[in-house]
Amino acid sequence: MKKITLLLSLMIACLGLQAQSVFINEIHYDNTSGDVNEGVEIAGPAGTDLTGWTVEFYNGSNGSLYATLNLSGTIDDEGSGYGALFFLQSNIQNGAPDGLALIDNSASVVQFLSYEGSFTAAGGTANGVTSTDIGVSEQPAPPIGESLQLIGSGSLYTDFSWTGPVAESPGDINAGQTFMGAVVGNPPSISCPMDIVLDNEAGTCGAIANFLDATAIDIEDGPLPTTQTAGLPNGSVFPVGTNVVEFSVTDSDGNTATCSFNVIVNDVEVPTVTCQDVTVELDASGSYTLTTTEVIASSSDNCAVTGASFGAPLTVSTGQVPFNFNGTGIIETDAVITAAPTTFGEVTVAVEWGGDFGLTTEVLDIFGPDGTSVYLNNASLSDCQIFNDSFTIPAATWNDWVATYGPDLTFTSQPDTDVDNICVNQYYQLDVTVSSAVATLDLSCAELGENNITVYVNDDAGNVGTCVAVVTVEDNIAPEITCLGGVSGASVFINEIHYDNSGADANEAIEVVGPAGTDLSTYEIILYNGSNGTEYNTVALSGTIDDEGAGYGAVNFPISGIQNGAPDGMVLANNGTVIQFLSYEGSFTATDGIANGLTSTDIGVAEDSSTLDTESLQLSGTGTYYPDFTWNAPTTATPGDINTGQTFEAPSSSVFDVVLDANGMATINVADLVASTSDNCGVVSTTVVSGATPTPQNLETTYVGGSGIRSPMFDVNVLSDITIDTFDVNLDDGAIMDIEVWAKTGTHVGFEEDPGAWTLLGTAFGVLSVGDGLPTPLNLDLNYSVAAGETHAFYIASEDKSAGAGFNYTVGTAVGNVFSSDTNLEVLEGVSSIYPFGTTFSPRVFNGTVHYTTAGGGTPVSSFDVDCSDLGESQIEVTATDAAGNTATCTATINVLDETAPILVCQDITLPLDENGMATIEPEDLLAEGPTIY
Repeated sequence: MKKITLLLSLMIACLGLQAQSVFINEIHYDNTSGDVNEGVEIAGPAGTDLTGWTVEFYNGSNGSLYATLNLSGTIDDEGSGYGALFFLQSNIQNGAPDGLALIDNSASVVQFLSYEGSFTAAGGTANGVTSTDIGVSEQPAPPIGESLQLIGSGSLYTDFSWTGPVAESPGDINAGQTFMGAVVGNPPSISCPMDIVLDNEAGTCGAIANFLDATAIDIEDGPLPTTQTAGLPNGSVFPVGTNVVEFSVTDSDGNTATCSFNVIVNDVEVPTVTCQDVTVELDASGSYTLTTTEVIASSSDNCAVTGASFGAPLTVSTGQVPFNFNGTGIIETDAVITAAPTTFGEVTVAVEWGGDFGLTTEVLDIFGPDGTSVYLNNASLSDCQIFNDSFTIPAATWNDWVATYGPDLTFTSQPDTDVDNICVNQYYQLDVTVSSAVATLDLSCAELGENNITVYVNDDAGNVGTCVAVVTVEDNIAPEITCLGGVSGASVFINEIHYDNSGADANEAIEVVGPAGTDLSTYEIILYNGSNGTEYNTVALSGTIDDEGAGYGAVNFPISGIQNGAPDGMVLANNGTVIQFLSYEGSFTATDGIANGLTSTDIGVAEDSSTLDTESLQLSGTGTYYPDFTWNAPTTATPGDINTGQTFEAPSSSVFDVVLDANGMATINVADLVASTSDNCGVVSTTVVSGATPTPQNLETTYVGGSGIRSPMFDVNVLSDITIDTFDVNLDDGAIMDIEVWAKTGTHVGFEEDPGAWTLLGTAFGVLSVGDGLPTPLNLDLNYSVAAGETHAFYIASEDKSAGAGFNYTVGTAVGNVFSSDTNLEVLEGVSSIYPFGTTFSPRVFNGTVHYTTAGGGTPVSSFDVDCSDLGESQIEVTATDAAGNTATCTATINVLDETAPILVCQDITLPLDENGMATIEPEDLLAEGPTIY
């Protein structure tokens, strides 16, 4: 066979890119006590001349070359045509990590191995090459006489695996290592292209990859053609992910070599998603579970959308972390978020801190896990007070922190020699709120109204697309209320139903029950088809309910053609008002007619083809109103009679007695007229309508203080038509200030530093504090009229503040939260502002009182007065209102009593007898005169 020696150098140059036949076989770099016999062993085919070959040693801490070992000699035959040569090298570094490279006589890198980790060379022949960690090490240091070695069977480096430390065998094939029989000639050298990394092409779940064939050379045969044996061909669309492409070559001796490379296609395309706005109704428990399918109108991805979720807020906290001090001030203080979660959306961080921060040189500077500043506050605050603020972190930054520094993230407050160790409360705390992924979102009464809900869709590559849906949460369930001396609830109701039986339907009917004497001529039953929610029959009722005991009775109404469910239902209405909307075999929402938009209540029992035509569904139990009874499965029908197992009781009535005082007056709290209330979202108020006279009212927030100096800015929600008259405020002791009252329609949020959006209503000059924690009146006549349903903002401001003389207010929970309310007005948490319209601090609660006047029309009030003109029994309509504005009424009976006896002062009189010896005495003549007597 012709030997082509001129190609030897070319072949050797390719060894670094193929499965090596000459390779590092044994390494010793560390042992107990002083290092002994440090060195490296090279194995390969017998007869290989190592002249011109080198081993380069690299420092893993900086990637630099620190020593070069020149090789020499010819590998001997120790069996099967293979052998090994060992070369001593002192002061081989001990790792964590370090490495060595085998360089051939053409200055090409054959191998770059490392121990105790991997790294990239920065210099030397291996410059820019990343080492391969052999996976074993001499840590802890082994005894003298051991080394790291390759074991296994084969003829190429890739056939063996590293082990050790084990007993060394320098210059000999290792124990546990078997070289295969000698091959005829040397195998060819094959070189594949480097890995190809591509981003997907737009709209495609893949990318076109172009590459050259592998190249091969053989010592005897010279250049050889290669064949692709695995993977898609050049120019194909490679799918997202890692795709292996393999080439092989065979020389004239039948020796075969292979190589492979990866075509890695990254999916970088974000899914697209479009949201739709929806309106949902809370159920009787005040809840609704929202799914992503309800709010996603469409979504797509170049590969596939694999998930959809909501971002639910999740808050994690560092807890209070005391500042560290040395002799000159605060020093670095770490606060750790443990098990930090990733986020879909922007991260909000609430920061609370206290200490010596009264000057602008006393700075709170917090660094994030990556060593960059995330929060800086150098405002002139107050010494030894508690402060609150917040900042945000982009989602990408946060998630990168979690991936790089997690799972625990460390934030660090920076040193400041001006911050002294003089306060009781010296700490900081971070409360981090992220958007965690949830499949469904539980909505409650707290979400009544419009809510901007962010929806996230993702693909397998982790790309996330978002859209925002406006989800309007409605509560359409009215409260329930029972008054003293009155009745409430469905006193006339559906009591018995028969709609299906074996064979042809017979005796179909609906029975109603109620107080004896009830005229049913204004009532009707409307039948509904559950499959489409539409009406299909209306039956006008007639007759008067008889007395079958305890003042109650039942009337049966035969109705043929009642549908058989899955589901269907019926409405009982009086004078066009729905009393009940019941269904069987499921519930549904009406789409037309009197119940349009209402959802039926499933009675929970049903009839089927096995029911007898002499049976029906009936209520049983003891009580007065519909909720007192329970539906039962088919039992013997009792049409027109109170059901078997059903007992009615006369409604309880407890008249509310009120006794006039000595002045002939009494005040009744409306709540005292109510026996019970309930609502899925809670009853907000119980009221009666007052007369038409405008009534002065006031609403106090709080006077507890706790923070202060700046000027308060806050919103009010107006529930009734009122006129804002003036304010009381909370001022520091000794404060004398000119105080301005500014207002604007709508919220202050977004307009805190925009004076052009505000109107000055009035100025109170020379206001003198009546004391810290007490109401100091402004005594203004603002005459600022606001209408029900509106939001208005107020800025009560003064430039006459000083460190010890200014407004007092309280640190709140969140801007926009309702802090104080009555039936006419809600005062919301707001901010404090540097005068005029400067930097704000939030959240803050205005300390003071809003004085206002109700409008001249009838106004719902929570208390009212009675006098002598109201003596005796009378009825008062009480209204219960829930958070959504739904109302229910009941009629209370009050009995106004005068139990104060008259005061009589008598006087003596002298009467002459007439000629008949008689005299007439008038009673009033016996009473003393005087306007104060009677």
